[in-house]
Amino acid sequence: MTAEELAKSIGINEVGTNVDGAYVIPLKDSNAFSRVYTLLDKAEGIDLDSDESTLSESATVLVYLSDDFDIELRADLDNNSYTVSFKSALEGDKNVTKDSRND
Repeated sequence: MTAEELAKSIGINEVGTNVDGAYVIPLKDSNAFSRVYTLLDKAEGIDLDSDESTLSESATVLVYLSDDFDIELRADLDNNSYTVSFKSALEGDKNVTKDSRND
């Protein structure tokens, strides 16, 4: 499954582009950010990595893991910029799983 296919399978239909090895989808506003947050939270096989996620007054980075992709949902509150990105978790090591990445 490609990153674009994964995004569509969980209900993210916005179009993204490939940037530095990641499939990055810009989100229109905080409402779109909230919608994607809800979709990721409810998606089967995708888990929040709370150890890698960060929250501050100016930015939020929520990291999710699936078997094939690391997903970052980002909000830059100072610049009113929101994105979700999908990057292959298997680059270089086909034996890596989301569980082993947390060990």
